[in-house]
Amino acid sequence: MTKSFAETPSSCVNFLVAGVITPEIQARLNEMGNVKAYLLDDLSQDGESWDDFTNEVFHHALRVI
Repeated sequence: MTKSFAETPSSCVNFLVAGVITPEIQARLNEMGNVKAYLLDDLSQDGESWDDFTNEVFHHALRVI
């Protein structure tokens, strides 16, 4: 993940869907910037998290198109 995110342009937003985000991983994500992280459990069980995720993805995807 770190290598892939490092290779994207700084103007891009990276999306991470993870099973667990430890404090160390969160610190590294914060250092990278432009990373939106979502927990898989939250997306599958919480409608509000799912709505936020899909809105973010479609917002950035439509800007590219």
